[in-house]
Amino acid sequence: MPATLHLSPVPTPRPPTDAPRPATIGILSTYPPTQCGLATFSAALTEQLNRPPGAAGVVRIVDRPESHPGAEVAAHVLNGSPGSTAEAVRHLNGFDAVVVQHEYGIYGGADGCDVVDIVAGLTVRRSSSCTPCSRSPPRASDASCAGSSNRPTSW
Repeated sequence: MPATLHLSPVPTPRPPTDAPRPATIGILSTYPPTQCGLATFSAALTEQLNRPPGAAGVVRIVDRPESHPGAEVAAHVLNGSPGSTAEAVRHLNGFDAVVVQHEYGIYGGADGCDVVDIVAGLTVRRSSSCTPCSRSPPRASDASCAGSSNRPTSW
């Protein structure tokens, strides 16, 4: 007598009730309509990070207030405005991780040292991209950045 194999139907897997959500990524950078290479790169990075199931948002660095920030822009850092810096830190800490884009001249403060206060205020994981870096930064930056924040900053 031939053996008979009885197979049970394969159960349909149930989605886990506490499935992990995708990480949210904040990007601190210039961003279109600003026209520069860093803004273009940040737009492309944001587009790729927002592909399903991703979630990314931008905190955009500007020199003057913007009225139409765009859907991806969560907040602005208005150079020279401590209030906007604090607001940017609050928004960035709402993400799971932050990518800090740095290029000489985009941040306010002496030699762009406002970025030090922003990074010092972050409580989430962060990564930074610094382009270009000067082989001989202005000597003023040593003194001006040293007093920017009363907390140690790790990049």
